[in-house]
Amino acid sequence: MKSLAIPLLLLALSGCMPTKQAPPTEVKDVPADRLFPLEQSQGPVGTVTVTRDVGFVGGGCYLGVMVDGNIAAHLDRAERLTVLLPEGRHVLTATPVQGRGLCKVLQSERVNAARRRSTEIFVQAGATQPYRLYTSLEEFPVIEPAL
Repeated sequence: MKSLAIPLLLLALSGCMPTKQAPPTEVKDVPADRLFPLEQSQGPVGTVTVTRDVGFVGGGCYLGVMVDGNIAAHLDRAERLTVLLPEGRHVLTATPVQGRGLCKVLQSERVNAARRRSTEIFVQAGATQPYRLYTSLEEFPVIEPAL
């Protein structure tokens, strides 16, 4: 019985640990079946990458990335979205999405919309701007600049 207690305690505590940025060698592009087309525009563009953290907090559910109010992708852990955006102001939004397993049962569109978190960005032509996506300990999705 004692030999089982320690692994169970470690497992329980690991669920409370924050996420961390994935090592670049582990990051993969989001699969095409979870990419959604964005409206193409003319003019100079910059590159925005959003990489989802690894870790247990919220790790069983996909997180959505919205660009200017339009869904761009559903990301799993250690996945990256790369988009070309016109120079200027944009809004990136992190949102929980109905997906697999319990996420499909426990989440509704209304609840997901109330939990969205956005950040304003300014895209520069020719520049690449990295962002990270994760679930906070309060179970809200977060999108912020990556280091």
